[in-house]
Amino acid sequence: MNRTSIKLDEPLILVGCGNMGYALLRGWIDTSTVDPAAVHVVEPVRVLRERAVALGVNTHETCETLPRKAGIIVFALKPQAVQNELPSYQRFSDGTVFVSIAAGVPAGKLKLLLESPRIVRAMPNTPTSIGKGSTIIFTGSAVEDGELENVLSLFKAGGAVHQVTREDLIDAATAISGSGPAYIFYLIECLGDAARELGLPAEVASKLAKETVHGAAALAFASK
Repeated sequence: MNRTSIKLDEPLILVGCGNMGYALLRGWIDTSTVDPAAVHVVEPVRVLRERAVALGVNTHETCETLPRKAGIIVFALKPQAVQNELPSYQRFSDGTVFVSIAAGVPAGKLKLLLESPRIVRAMPNTPTSIGKGSTIIFTGSAVEDGELENVLSLFKAGGAVHQVTREDLIDAATAISGSGPAYIFYLIECLGDAARELGLPAEVASKLAKETVHGAAALAFASK
């Protein structure tokens, strides 16, 4: 029985293994979406690189030691790092699909930096780290259907995936799914504080607040 969910003719490269990059990587491996041997991670920070090693993938301090070809390259970089880092990957432009999770960096800029029209923008949110995330996807016509299916499978490892047909909608959706968890965390904190002020023990107050929000969300999904 094949343990992988998708077949890649060329390696999968992940650039950046910070919090979100590692969450994506962990999801791919834990769900057997890809074979660890097919994954190459570029991460200059040693401690972050070492946790990727523990998952059985190939790691690199710089892009210079990467394989010559790649099927998909996922850039899990902060927006301010895109300008300097992406041009180093122009040599992969022939046949490679480039995926960026850098917030606010438009596809047009990514195309210029990579010298390729084969661009996908993806915006996962923090619950992706536990497989309960929401990811918004936008891509142009240069990415073929089969290639896009592989990209979608990568993000489904972290939760739900939704496609939008206009790039401006990815930023609108990000305002909800990207910022939303922080508001929910604040709501939980407020509910917990209120419970303690009413005399409930701190541990009970905290659990009650989390359970209330969790239960309400489950009820919302169960409602028609």
